[in-house]
Amino acid sequence: MKDDPEQRPLNIEAMERLNGFAEYADCELNHFIIGTGDLGDKLKVAIAQNDFDLLICGHHHDFWSKIVSASRQVINSSPVDVLVVPIED
Repeated sequence: MKDDPEQRPLNIEAMERLNGFAEYADCELNHFIIGTGDLGDKLKVAIAQNDFDLLICGHHHDFWSKIVSASRQVINSSPVDVLVVPIED
């Protein structure tokens, strides 16, 4: 099955920005997982299965993000440290 850009959780520009961050990081990144939607339970499972010790999340500063912050949910449900990075649109 061919990779369909319309089915990706992030657009190509966002993926390029994330890949740039991974290259910039001054430490080894063993896993780079992208998730969308209700992440609370998904993150707990992924963290446990992969023995993660740090979770890095992006946070948009748009209208909807000010009303419903996914970052707050992630911070409150994560069993490991969380770094929230603002993303300029």
